[in-house]
Amino acid sequence: MLREAAVRGIPAFAVLLFACGGAAPSMGNPGSGGAVRESHTPRCRDASTGTEQLAVGWTVEERADLEAASRRGVVVVRYANCELEVMRDCHVKGAYEFQPAPMKDDQLVLTSDAELEHWMPDQARRLSSEMRAAGGLIIRMATVGRRATTLPSVAPADLIGACDGATHFIASMSVGAFEMSTGPGESASPNPDPPESPARGRTMTKSGDREACGEPPSTTRPPERCAEILRVELAPIGATRAPDFVETQAPAPPVPPPSEPRPAEPGDPEYGRK
Repeated sequence: MLREAAVRGIPAFAVLLFACGGAAPSMGNPGSGGAVRESHTPRCRDASTGTEQLAVGWTVEERADLEAASRRGVVVVRYANCELEVMRDCHVKGAYEFQPAPMKDDQLVLTSDAELEHWMPDQARRLSSEMRAAGGLIIRMATVGRRATTLPSVAPADLIGACDGATHFIASMSVGAFEMSTGPGESASPNPDPPESPARGRTMTKSGDREACGEPPSTTRPPERCAEILRVELAPIGATRAPDFVETQAPAPPVPPPSEPRPAEPGDPEYGRK
């Protein structure tokens, strides 16, 4: 879960991202005749060279924290043990520029813990039980561009403020509108009638206006009511960003002017013709 990082006595850059520990101890489920069910522990992905993940599972407060941090400079985070923490008192000098793109509609249907961990590793613990009870999660997104920094890398010396434990910086944030709802399959819960099973098709969270996303964006900001953070790109501190993550900002090379035609000379097919 995204949390604002408190200052910790952890050496900077001591932890990047490695696999999470094994599954949690098994527990008996009273609603299934005493059957033993193993509680699930998300498997973290290796983010040592950079990674992306969806932010649609974050709370309103968490997205607001990220928005506020992005206005102070390039956002610095700690990402370890499947948790992403915005370091409120740490930043890098710089800014994010909006890069518009044609609107793109996407829909994801997540029905397994592996899919949930792939797209939203920092939210998998919180959303797993609801996904299982409802038989899945449906995520609809309209993307109109991204806010990105052109910094190719961030070194430890670039960090400003209380930055102990920082591992990554947010290199870009895709923006638009989204809706996440429950459904559409059969419940994966071992209890055939879980007492707190959410109704399929229930909207869990929604932000932004899909219709507003169809308005032409300006070159400097997304359309009003279509600027919610959908996805974040994390790049490691102390390493160059992966080539496929870097948005090339260099201008196109100048086109040389056309050369003057060379006069025909003896031996040329056109020589002597008018």
